Amino acid sequence: MAGLRDREAPTGEYRLREHLWSKTLQPFDGTSESIPYNVGDKYDERPIVAIGITKNIYGKRYYLIVDGDKTHARRRLEFDEKHDLISSKFLKFVE
Repeated sequence: MAGLRDREAPTGEYRLREHLWSKTLQPFDGTSESIPYNVGDKYDERPIVAIGITKNIYGKRYYLIVDGDKTHARRRLEFDEKHDLISSKFLKFVE
């Protein structure tokens, strides 16, 4: 059986696990105290560079900016109130 956070697991199974992990956390209420990550922590083995909070017609959301590797730029990962990953985008470097 694949490990709990095994990246080689089938995509559907990994998404199901991610959803189950999110149910164990308190819901995101729009404050930084309810975000389960801090700047400097690791997400998917990559360091978190910044954390942001947004609110729109779809509800309260937070996002993490994580460092990329040699072939990719930084990534922006957006999460909803249930801590489910809802979008992932690559960011361009600003010079």
